[in-house]
Amino acid sequence: MARYVDVDDYLASLAPDAAEALDAARATIHQAVAGGGETISYQIAAFTVGGRIFMYVGAWKRHLGIYPVPVFDDDLEAEVTPYRAKTDTVQFPYRAGVPHELLGRIATAMAMASTGAR
Repeated sequence: MARYVDVDDYLASLAPDAAEALDAARATIHQAVAGGGETISYQIAAFTVGGRIFMYVGAWKRHLGIYPVPVFDDDLEAEVTPYRAKTDTVQFPYRAGVPHELLGRIATAMAMASTGAR
């Protein structure tokens, strides 16, 4: 199994469609979570805030996987539900395009929950 040094290294290993989707998702997450960072954990991209990982993003053959996505309240959960693959997993198929506005709101909510902010 490959060992990635950083997210750029991970991106370089991916097929073009997966790399493009992850790179765009990466930009969306950084825009949504000011001051956030990134690292590699479990050999996929992990995004941090306050030094703590709040979101993992894996670029797979046909989709981006977002982990662990909690059950949200009301409107946000209604938008996330069609993308849920399992209780704590969200999948965005490349063929359908990643809904970046929704991804940004998911990242913001997860980062806030990670830091205890409301």
